[in-house]
Amino acid sequence: MRNLKDPRQTGLFDEFEGLLSSVTYRRLTSGWHHRIWHAILKLMPAQKLAAHFDPTLGRPIKELYSVAGMLFIMEFRNWTHDAAADAYMFNLDVQYALHLKPENQSLCRRTIERYIRLFRTDELAQQIMLDVTAELVQLLELDVSKQRLDSTHVESNMAKFGRMQLIATTIRRFLVQVKRHDEGSYNALKKSVRDRYEASDQSILGWKSLDNDGVNALRQGIAADLAYLVERYRRNKSHNGRSTYLMLVKVFEQQCEVIDEKVVVNKKTGGNIICNPADPDATFDGHKGSGYQVQLSETYSADNSGPLIIAALPETACESDSRAIVKLIEHFDEHGHRPQTLLADTAYGSDENFMACSRHSPQSYLGPAHDEGSVNPVFELISPTSGQEKGSTKTSLASTEQGSTAANTSAAAKISSPHCPYAGVKGALVQKLRLPVSLKANKAAI
Repeated sequence: MRNLKDPRQTGLFDEFEGLLSSVTYRRLTSGWHHRIWHAILKLMPAQKLAAHFDPTLGRPIKELYSVAGMLFIMEFRNWTHDAAADAYMFNLDVQYALHLKPENQSLCRRTIERYIRLFRTDELAQQIMLDVTAELVQLLELDVSKQRLDSTHVESNMAKFGRMQLIATTIRRFLVQVKRHDEGSYNALKKSVRDRYEASDQSILGWKSLDNDGVNALRQGIAADLAYLVERYRRNKSHNGRSTYLMLVKVFEQQCEVIDEKVVVNKKTGGNIICNPADPDATFDGHKGSGYQVQLSETYSADNSGPLIIAALPETACESDSRAIVKLIEHFDEHGHRPQTLLADTAYGSDENFMACSRHSPQSYLGPAHDEGSVNPVFELISPTSGQEKGSTKTSLASTEQGSTAANTSAAAKISSPHCPYAGVKGALVQKLRLPVSLKANKAAI
C-alpha cells in the first residue's frame, strides 16, 4: 500500500530540537540536511514510484519521499547500500533530512536495491538531476554565465576480458540458451564445439602454457567456432532473435572478418567494441580502459560560493570529447542555464565546434538591423590550442564556399589568442570565438 508524506507539511513541534543540544541543532539546521528537507526532498519522484503500488491494499511500504531522498543522499555521500541502510535507521541527521521521526525506522539493503531497480526502469535519475540543479541555481542565486566543460571516465563494474576470453564467454552464453531451450539442436552441433565450451575457463583458455604459435592457433580456433555458430543459426527463427545470438553476431563483426572464405581475427578493432557481454554498452578508451564517460559542465564564477555541476551528459567511453559541444548546446536549449562563456580543454577546440555555437542557437530577432534568418549566437567558447603558431599570435577563420557558415551569421567570427583563463593552463595560446549575445555586443564585436 502506498505511503506518502508531503515533506512541505511540518509538525506542530520539532522533535529534533528536544533531542539535540542547542549547538548540535543549530549545526543541523544550517547544514546540507536542512536544505535537502526544505528544498530537495519535495522534488523527489515519489508520485511516480507510487504508481508501482496499490493505493489501498497490502502492507504499507516505506515512505516514498524518504526512500527516494535516501537514494539521492547515498549517491551524494558515495555510500554503499549497507551504509545507506544504516544511516536511514541510526543517523539522526539523515532522519532529519528525510523528514522522518527519530524512532522506529528500519530499512534493509534489499529494499534499497529494489527501489534502485525502479529508478532505472522508470529512468528517474536524469529528471532528478535536472530538477535539483534548477532548484539549487534559483535557491542559491548562482551565476551560470561562466562554465567550464570536461569529461570524466567511469569504469565498468564488470570483469575485464581479453579478446579470446570475450569471444569464448559470448559463445558459452549462447550455447547455454540453446541447450536449455532446444537440446536437440544443441546435440547436433560439432562435438568439438560442445566439448570445448562445456569445459572450464582454465581448460579453454590455458594459453599461458602455450608458445606464440599455440596462442595464435587457439585464437584462430575460437574465432572459427564463432563464425560456425553465427552461420549455423542465422536462419533459425527459434534462436536468431535471442539477445545472446545478437551479441554473438555483434562480437563477430567487431573482432573478425572473412577473407577468401577464411575467418581472420582483426589485428586492430578500435574502441567502439563490446568489452564484456554482460555490459554491452561499455566500450573501450585507449587511455582509460573500458566503461563510460560523463561530460560535466560546472560553474566557475567568482560571485558564487562554490562550483555547481549544471549539466551531466553520459556517453560510452569511446566517444570523442570533440563531439560533446553540440550535445551540450542541445541540452542547454532544452533545459536552460546556458552560459555566456564556456571554458574547455584542447579536445573541444575545433572549428566545427565553434561553428556549432552559431548553427544550433535558437532564433532570436534583435531588432530592425538584425539580418533576416540570422540567429542569436549561443556563447563564447574558449579552448587552448595544442601549440603556438610561428610568426603570428592571431589566426583567421576561413569560411568555406559551401554554405559560407561564418559569413551567414550576424555575429562577427573573430579568433584571437590571449592568455587562456582556463584553470591550470597558464600562458597557453587559445582560439577564442566571440559570439555576442545581444545587439549591443554584436555591434561592438563588428
